[in-house]
Amino acid sequence: MSRFRAVVVAAGEGRRFGGPKQFAALRGRPVLDWSLAAFEANPFIDSIVLVLANTGQGGKYVAATARSRRSSAAASGAWTRWPTASRG
Repeated sequence: MSRFRAVVVAAGEGRRFGGPKQFAALRGRPVLDWSLAAFEANPFIDSIVLVLANTGQGGKYVAATARSRRSSAAASGAWTRWPTASRG
């Protein structure tokens, strides 16, 4: 059976939203948690590459969730989508 790697690009600064929406609360959890949980529950996903901006908030998120997310890895994103996605 083929296996896949998911790349979650979540390095945006959310200018139109008013802040980084990946960390905004949705039903008591950051939006990013919901996305990662969906991939972690998928039996075809072997690993997850999480691409976050190189900011304090992204680093704090990775540090806070690293122990509970065995399959996730972090990469340093940029301030625009194309360079961020290419780093993942």
